[in-house]
Amino acid sequence: MKKLLIVMVVALLAIALVACGGEETPTTTKGDATTPKAPAVTTPKDATTTPKDVTTTPKAPGTSTATTTPGTTTPATTAYVPPVQKEIEQLMDISWWDNATRKNLSYTRHDDGTMGYVWQFSMENATDLLPVYPEDHPERPLQPTLQLTTAEGARCFIKNMATDEDYKEYKVTNWRTQRHCDIWFEAEGFVPEPNVEYDMYIFFVSPEDATYPGELIYVCTLEIPWIYNPPTMTGNTEVDAVIDTAYQCQVHRHSKRWDISWPTDANAYDFDPATFPTMNFSWTYASDNTFPHLDGGEKAWQYINTENGFAYIRVKGSEEDFVRYDIDYMLLARHCDMWFTLDGFTPVENQEYEMVVFFMSGYGAAHPDSLHYCYADSWIAGPHE
Repeated sequence: MKKLLIVMVVALLAIALVACGGEETPTTTKGDATTPKAPAVTTPKDATTTPKDVTTTPKAPGTSTATTTPGTTTPATTAYVPPVQKEIEQLMDISWWDNATRKNLSYTRHDDGTMGYVWQFSMENATDLLPVYPEDHPERPLQPTLQLTTAEGARCFIKNMATDEDYKEYKVTNWRTQRHCDIWFEAEGFVPEPNVEYDMYIFFVSPEDATYPGELIYVCTLEIPWIYNPPTMTGNTEVDAVIDTAYQCQVHRHSKRWDISWPTDANAYDFDPATFPTMNFSWTYASDNTFPHLDGGEKAWQYINTENGFAYIRVKGSEEDFVRYDIDYMLLARHCDMWFTLDGFTPVENQEYEMVVFFMSGYGAAHPDSLHYCYADSWIAGPHE
């Protein structure tokens, strides 16, 4: 309320200045262009994307939809807003807003080895609200203030978008941050279903030395639902046991044909067309900041260990068992592309394969020096020459 009164006073003063021939002085308020806040049921000021319409809920029982008789006036009715949704809107009205990007919802391993349904995302305009300490700071040189945030005071609200049920609040646990913009957390007790779309709001308290210390920040994804990505299970005891020790990476695309133009166009590191193998597989990881961009332009993806990867592979749709092969060649490009070949494996031209690829992360990854994997069931490599 006090923030609303302050904004009203500033507005009145601005009107008075204009009336006296003075110039209107711009002010920074919640919802401005640099740190937009989405008011309840409206579009954030100067935002380019319209938020979800959170008012399209059924009318309260007993609301009349009868037509109006000529010459009479029908009293306006107010759309029914469920109680938790109304609480969210009230919190939105006193919080600073940011959008979530590069997001993922998966069943994954925490640093202490326990498993959980983890929400992972990056804040789009993080440094506007959570600046980085200067290089000459005596205690925290260049440390992002985001890394001072905790689950204390945080509130998480989740809704199954396929139902008319109200949002449900969950306790925030296993809060973890990285760089200046990446956040992981678990909503205690929440168990998602595969291929179901969810809406989620996360509110957390700004730490000391943030732009607005002690005030709430909320993050949501405008009109883009969260979808749970379940871990891969092949049904093979040996393969699934290794999967259980690794972090899953979502595949954005994978090879359908051998194509030397792709690494050329991607400006792959250490790429030599003369030695590039014909029999190769390739894939692109769906960036979710498991392998983030680092300071100075470096990319954590480039620190993957290229010498100790391996894969389990079998013909797609066959009754054959998986066979393990070591990766004997690996090429990395950009922040997400990988090419590799398998030692001792000769693919059949145009044959589709089911494969799980394992590799070790390195410096800068969200989980450094840890086993990761990707999976797809329609790999096709070029002919072996």
